[in-house]
Amino acid sequence: MRKPPSGRSLLAKIVITSNTLEAGGAERQRVYLANWLSRNDHSVELRLLQKRGRLESIVDRAVPLVDGWEKPGPTDWVITGTTNTEVAFALLCLVLKKAKRWSIAVHNPVSSAAPMLSPLPFLALTFAHDVIALTPRHAAQVREHWGIAPTHIVSNGISVPSVRPEPMGSGRLGYIGRLSLKHKGLDRLLQAVAATNDVHLLVAGEGPDKGALSRLVEELGAADRVTFLGGVEPYPFYSQCAAIAVLSRWEAQPLVLLESRWVGVPVVLSRELAEESDKFVVDADDISSVKRGIHEALTAGWQRPDESISDSLAEMGAAYAAILAARPKRSGRVISLRSMLNALARTFSSRGGR
Repeated sequence: MRKPPSGRSLLAKIVITSNTLEAGGAERQRVYLANWLSRNDHSVELRLLQKRGRLESIVDRAVPLVDGWEKPGPTDWVITGTTNTEVAFALLCLVLKKAKRWSIAVHNPVSSAAPMLSPLPFLALTFAHDVIALTPRHAAQVREHWGIAPTHIVSNGISVPSVRPEPMGSGRLGYIGRLSLKHKGLDRLLQAVAATNDVHLLVAGEGPDKGALSRLVEELGAADRVTFLGGVEPYPFYSQCAAIAVLSRWEAQPLVLLESRWVGVPVVLSRELAEESDKFVVDADDISSVKRGIHEALTAGWQRPDESISDSLAEMGAAYAAILAARPKRSGRVISLRSMLNALARTFSSRGGR
């Protein structure tokens, strides 16, 4: 376990949990948050409940990594996600009276089609001190589909390099993220790429469906135009791409959109995720629409970077610090008992169907 530097006055002791430090948006956000809070005079511990991973390399040395279920010490604040293990760890801290406050940061996409939470994390949303959503739209989805009102909205923030990447002029389309066939819409992307004659796709990331994706590429006859790179750092990857594709069926707030907008690389985006300012929005279930969006994005050239995203990490960190300073609010958490019970029924039915 790494030790934080001594000799400074610390504001609060905070534990942030993650099952792993494998490359993923939620895991990367936890590292960014831990680093920011540590740099701003909080004592921060990253508690890794299952295993470490590639993202360990971007954790500040001042942030200790604690593996597994080692007995927790006293802490002012525990911040978890919505997995069974993270919720169980937070409950242990409360039962042992080791934690004064518990916040659940919801990174899950929320819709009628998205996978549902397990029963324990879902019920925990009703009694944790805070429930944090990512965007106003995300919070509205939590209210509509789960019948629960988030107490706070805090947008994701990203760490950006000192020098903005520049395009290498490769003319290639890129995908970076978890290799999840249905969730990330990679089946739709590969079908559209296979239906073209001149698009080469770079696929960066790891995930459970890597083998299935490789087989699908072979079946579509596109093996000579799809390259799997494995896990890579995002910003050098963007330099290799003329455009990025994000055709997910459901998302909350993917970091790739923030990173791409800061860099200026065009993004082909499924309609489910689009905002008013997005240019290359497609009906991801329509191959002709995706093909058209890909060709428009590849020929558009890099766009004007969104400079405001440079401040997103500081804004996220300050918003979390403000939550700790505010009083918890549990009253009025359940706003629709009917929606909540329907969602709870889905949690049990989804467990039973596995």
